[in-house]
Amino acid sequence: DGDYRMSLLDVGQGLSVLIETQEHVLLYDTGASYPSGFNLADAVILPYLRYRGITRLDALVLSHGDNDHAGAAQPLLDGVAAERVLSGEPQRTQMTADSCHQIDGWQWDGVEFVFLHPPGFKDRTGNNASCVLLVRGPGGQVLLPGDAEAKLERALLSQLNPVDIVVAGHHGSLS
Repeated sequence: DGDYRMSLLDVGQGLSVLIETQEHVLLYDTGASYPSGFNLADAVILPYLRYRGITRLDALVLSHGDNDHAGAAQPLLDGVAAERVLSGEPQRTQMTADSCHQIDGWQWDGVEFVFLHPPGFKDRTGNNASCVLLVRGPGGQVLLPGDAEAKLERALLSQLNPVDIVVAGHHGSLS
């Protein structure tokens, strides 16, 4: 109770992070899908889920609607069921999704999942629509900021205590 496993999956430019608690599984982002039919769900995520013995997801979080983060969501859901889909841009998903911006957080098996919403931050478009997820357990804290840009990162600082791992977005390399 309270422990979790984080697996950062190599899906190229995008992102995919699997968080497993004692009884629950969350996937944060799916990587891309391409017009050729190639997608990172079939190539990376689904084989890894099979390897881990995972047959369903309790939650799929699509940080925002960009292809490199949410493009392989439908192929993923063709291969494994998700109890709930959350997104920073639900209108850009190919499936029914709830907005992560309307949810503060929850607990699974002694592990806290918290969506951070900086007070007064209004620019929830594009990369800054990203669901920023903090995962907390006795063993440490992981911050998944999607592709939050510098303006959102600055706004988040007031809500953060030191974290152990930050999975940095690929944007913002010049800032």
